[in-house]
Amino acid sequence: MQTITELKAWRVAAPDGCALANRDGGHEPYFRRTVVVAKDNQNRIGLAEIPGIQGMDDLIQSPRVQAAVVGRPAIQLRSIVDELDGLVGGDESSDRGDKTWDADLGRHLKSGVEVSVGDLLAQREAVPLADLFGKRRRAACPVNAYGFWHFDPAGTGIEYLPPEGTKGWNYWRAAPAMTVPRLVELFGALLAFTGAKSLKLKGGVFDPQTEIQAMLALKEAYPGIRLTLDPNGCWDVATSVWVLNELKGVIDYIEDPTWGIENLASVQKAVPTRIATNMAVTRFKHVKPALQAGLDLIVLADPQFWGGIAAALEVARLCGASGWGLGCHSNNHQGIAMMTTATLGVLVDDSILYDFDTHYPYSRPQHEVVDNPPLIHGGAVEVSDVPGLGLRLNWDRLAAAHKLALSLPNQSRNDATFMEKKYPGWKANPRQWALKGYEERLRSVSVQR
Repeated sequence: MQTITELKAWRVAAPDGCALANRDGGHEPYFRRTVVVAKDNQNRIGLAEIPGIQGMDDLIQSPRVQAAVVGRPAIQLRSIVDELDGLVGGDESSDRGDKTWDADLGRHLKSGVEVSVGDLLAQREAVPLADLFGKRRRAACPVNAYGFWHFDPAGTGIEYLPPEGTKGWNYWRAAPAMTVPRLVELFGALLAFTGAKSLKLKGGVFDPQTEIQAMLALKEAYPGIRLTLDPNGCWDVATSVWVLNELKGVIDYIEDPTWGIENLASVQKAVPTRIATNMAVTRFKHVKPALQAGLDLIVLADPQFWGGIAAALEVARLCGASGWGLGCHSNNHQGIAMMTTATLGVLVDDSILYDFDTHYPYSRPQHEVVDNPPLIHGGAVEVSDVPGLGLRLNWDRLAAAHKLALSLPNQSRNDATFMEKKYPGWKANPRQWALKGYEERLRSVSVQR
């Protein structure tokens, strides 16, 4: 019998592309993840990757989690994950509020255990991980070209890895881009790198008029590409309605223009544009009030934030029954999470599927912790017939990434750190765009590095 003999968490870090801008500030030079490694009694290794929130590694290695997992038959995967439900969060009693990402350790725990143990089980059965969860609908998961405004770190004293070369995505993933022309160039490089058929701009950085201008310029530059904009819920209802009227025929859908189910419903009644969300519907308990409000949604069902692939597929079934669409949210991640997301993507029915978000192009291959990282080709990530996730862990790189994570001054993500150095006195406000009050200072800078 295949038995789980070990479950271990490795806190890791890797360089981010640059100071990626968002409503809450700018990304730090390194992003943090937790790599979960499961082993069985036949020397197989199963992998998972989840957000690197402080306390995650201690939780996974705590006696209560170890007792629930280690020593159990891998075939009991579903029972194991169910028993973790509510052990520390992870159930419907938690809520996310208006945060841009989900810090529920219990949900991440369930995802890490489900995928790493599922990897072991699928290897034993000599099938891809996807086959444990359902029928594969396609050979690859479609992804979008997900890009950001890029802050210039000059004057902050914060060191980021420099751009590689002078052109193409190797340059643009780390180059400042705080004007519309530079943003258009950045997306040209990102579209060429990914082959994506759609793009998404992380908004909520500049005033709405500037971000409207950015979307109009992107539409003109790339007329065959589907566009969307995500201001992370920072606009009020009136602003959201105005922006959507200005962008009629330009964007395919809008993501979280304002915060809360009632506010989103008010926006959609005024301008019938489809709304994607990873902020308003983040728990199963939110589905009923969203339906009662008459919302037409695309739920961005990140398997790490919903508690695993099986939970995300439950969301997909609800979306199908409700006439909604399904996509996937993303944070910075490495190849293990990319392959997990792609696994979900090949299982979702065509009738509801939207291109998945991914930060993966911002990762630098030389810092990957697997020897055979997935590739984005033709706007998609292939899920092959290789058993399990099909990834080979590089133990040396894992150890180096773990050492780097332990050396960082901040053990949890804090996008405000950059802003406080770039713009002294800056304070985060989830109800306004990041640079509100600072636009004139930016316009006075005539040269963008």
